[in-house]
Amino acid sequence: YVPMDEALCFTALDCSNRPYLVFDAPMPQPMIGAYDSCLTVEFMRALAVNGGLTLHQRCLYGDNAHHITEGLFKSLGLALKERAADWLARRPVKSLDELRVQTAWCRKMLRRTQRGDAEGLFRLHWLLTDSLEICCDLLGRPYQGPKKSLRWLAEARPEGYAFYTAALASPSPAALERWVSWLEAALEERKT
Repeated sequence: YVPMDEALCFTALDCSNRPYLVFDAPMPQPMIGAYDSCLTVEFMRALAVNGGLTLHQRCLYGDNAHHITEGLFKSLGLALKERAADWLARRPVKSLDELRVQTAWCRKMLRRTQRGDAEGLFRLHWLLTDSLEICCDLLGRPYQGPKKSLRWLAEARPEGYAFYTAALASPSPAALERWVSWLEAALEERKT
């Protein structure tokens, strides 16, 4: 529940890939400045359908469309935050064997980058893209996209960050070798 001045709003959701919206939040005013208040339900419907969410929203009471809308969006944010925390707490953690296979895949892709043809270039980009996620797996950290994962890597493991960004900036065989070797060392560290 989220109180917003005189309004009290609630959101419950399930990331079930069964899109459905129940929206019970009458808007007392049709316009909030230049914003048409009926767009709130349209946004929630699009979010539910495109996000695969079962989404229930309700305004228990309130007489200001602006406060109701703000309460609905804030309660949505809190519900999404709760679901994300649940997922992070229950996310599958890769076994040592799975991590070993992923690290061996990086070594294999490194060899294939040296082909000097279109496939080699493709493998180079594939290696640089996927190895960041593999790095997060090795370090027991959920991958959160390149921006957040790189920021975390820079703070938590500056040496690994330096190797990755050097390989990214100038993907020479030597730079890629240092990055993949660092991943292999992280795997060995994980074993102990």
